[in-house]
Amino acid sequence: MLLIGATGKVGKHLVPVLVAAGERPTVLVRDVDRAFEALGGSVEYVVGDLKEPATVQAAAAGHDVVYLANGQNDEQVELETNAIDGAVAAGVARIVKISAMGAAPDGTNSFARWHGAIEAYLATTPLVSTILRPNMFDDNLLGSAGQIAAGQLFSTTEDGRLAFVDPKDIAEVAAAALLDDSHAGKVYDGTGPEAVSYDELAQRFTTALGRPVQHIRIDDASFRGALEGFGLPAWVITAYVELNAGVRNGLAAAVSGDVPAVLGRPAISIDAWIKENEAAFTA
Repeated sequence: MLLIGATGKVGKHLVPVLVAAGERPTVLVRDVDRAFEALGGSVEYVVGDLKEPATVQAAAAGHDVVYLANGQNDEQVELETNAIDGAVAAGVARIVKISAMGAAPDGTNSFARWHGAIEAYLATTPLVSTILRPNMFDDNLLGSAGQIAAGQLFSTTEDGRLAFVDPKDIAEVAAAALLDDSHAGKVYDGTGPEAVSYDELAQRFTTALGRPVQHIRIDDASFRGALEGFGLPAWVITAYVELNAGVRNGLAAAVSGDVPAVLGRPAISIDAWIKENEAAFTA
């Protein structure tokens, strides 16, 4: 099997699951030395670039299944459709794609629209796909670690609820799909076992850390201004303003049973994730 995106949020957990199952996957990377620091010697390395479909074709030759994940960026559609084209040209039979919750060409945020366009393109190819659509990863909260350590959690989500999912769970679902073609043709929504508001999330941090954490409600303009202050690209700012608005409007609250159905165990809870990562939120 060929993994594209093996060093990403899901991929870094996927590789050890596959290795534990007796696999030695091939991973497509741009920089072998940098990837080796993350993944070590448990995989085979091949150099390629999603801007050049021919390099994906060469890397995918002889493999029956490809894992496709790509860090969110404004070239997402071009890069992933290039990867799909390379896989098709190599004669790959199946693909396991990391998508996004709510993916649709007319989705309510940039990520959903980009992944919706990619899914629509994938459906026109001979590849048999398994699509994983995770909700927001717990790990995204690490971006607010400093604020949480200082006792504040800022958001525009108001009373909106969010079914955070642990990327380790998505990695295990991806591994299942790569190793067992009975998952071919399936679409799995990836969520944790419950949806929480940011008020509740702040209380979970308060309980776990043993000190007060308060949810500070801000408006979209303030959020946009803060992101601009960090010097983030315009597309990132727009995407996250849209994403949080979707949470505020109830679009991220659905809890799916797909993770436990595939894995045969409950999805990892937000409380367990906070406990595991407690050190990150200690000032």
